[in-house]
Amino acid sequence: MDISNMDISTIVNIVLAILSFILAALSIVLVIITLRQNNKILEAANRPYITIFFDAITVNNCQNYFILKNFGNTSGTINKFIYPTELKTFPQKNPIMNEQFDCIENMVLAPGQSRLFPFDIPDHDPAVFSFEITYHSNFSKNTYVETVTIDAKSINHIPVSRPYSSKSADNNLINVLVEIAEKMI
Repeated sequence: MDISNMDISTIVNIVLAILSFILAALSIVLVIITLRQNNKILEAANRPYITIFFDAITVNNCQNYFILKNFGNTSGTINKFIYPTELKTFPQKNPIMNEQFDCIENMVLAPGQSRLFPFDIPDHDPAVFSFEITYHSNFSKNTYVETVTIDAKSINHIPVSRPYSSKSADNNLINVLVEIAEKMI
């Protein structure tokens, strides 16, 4: 085919066809990139976010808890839970509390669900503990690893004041209501 023998409309049509093909290929590439990006955004918005933290509740006395919670939007299953073995040596009111962290693997946490693990932290210096949680999404089957370092002393030694009533029964009710109000804040 000799281009010099073609009329101008044929040449224009060939160039337009080539440009259309290039634009179509470019559009397909952009759509694929956009779909992958949207998939990442959906995954981040709809995945479990399981973590552990330490808190104390004071009603009549102070009770400390490690709290395992799913802050995400889908349920997650804990595959592996690594915790400091020294937690098994701390004296507890009930000796079974030293073994409770062994029961966390294969636990399923629904969105917003939390599990409280009562645990007394004696005067231990330092009271810094590291945990590693490996879990997977029950929605997408993706696996995540969360490493958390907790300074229990920073929570455990925060002073808490409660209103006082001369009636003992009133004190219990007042303390419970104040604790509920503080947790809602």
